[in-house]
This record gives sequence, structure tokens and C-alpha cells, in this order.
Amino acid sequence: MRKSVQVVIPESGGRDAGKLYVLQEMPASQSEKWAARVWLALARSGSNFQVSEEDARSGLAGVAVAIMKAGVNLFSHMHWHDAEPLLDEMWQCVKIMPTPSNPAVIRDIIPDTAGGSDIEEIATRILLRKELLNLHVDFSEAVARLKSIWATATKNT
Repeated sequence: MRKSVQVVIPESGGRDAGKLYVLQEMPASQSEKWAARVWLALARSGSNFQVSEEDARSGLAGVAVAIMKAGVNLFSHMHWHDAEPLLDEMWQCVKIMPTPSNPAVIRDIIPDTAGGSDIEEIATRILLRKELLNLHVDFSEAVARLKSIWATATKNT
């Protein structure tokens, strides 16, 4: 089962204060492809983004961890035409609980293009992106296992 986390926007959050968002991690296949597209976009941009030797030994899983660790700042190294679809895809992981007293009702967020939005502050968007990346980095337990398996497999070849 994919992990999820609830994020309540603090009272200092302007028009989004008190809103409760539910973030759910991407399926592994989508997350892997997303990380690969980030990596390729960084390479095309000429970025000097570095993956640690330890992460690199873990293959694409390690690259994904390095990307997630770097966070939102990675996107400043990309061309907009590469960054935009990656940023947009992140919103697939965000839902809203419009009435926190009724936690059974969780729905997709209403995007800006619909004439109204469930996210009205830029600061909220940035906070939610950071929390999404943290949620995905939290799969580091699984990645640690992958690293161990990878190391064992490569020693035997």
C-alpha cells in the first residue's frame, strides 16, 4: 500500500490557512520514470547535479533518492519545457480533505485553470511540493534494501 501524509496549512498560510491536503506517494513504476525524466532533463540542461558514489552504486533507485534529496531546487537547473510536465505530474499525488471533520471525503484538487482553486497561495504550492518529495524520500528503507541487494548481486558477478 502506498504511503500517504496529511498536511495542514498553518494559520500564517494566508488564504489556504487551515486547509488539509492528503499527499500520496506515486506507484514505484511512475516514481522511477519520473526520477529518470528528472535525471535526463538535468543532463540536457548542462547542470552539474551530482549523484553520490553510494547512491550511484544502487542504480536508478539511488539516482531517484539523490534527486528526491536535492528537492525542489533541482528544477531551477532545468529548461522550463522539461520542468513543467514534471512539476505538473506532482499534483496527481495531491488531494484535499475539504471538511476535516468529515475525513471520509477526500477529492482531487481543483486546479487553477478551473476558475477557482484549492491552492490559492504560492507558498502552499511550494510547501506541498517539499512534502511530496519528503514523502517519496521516505521510501529510503526500501531503497536501503535495494542497495543491499544490488551490492550483493554485483559482488557475485
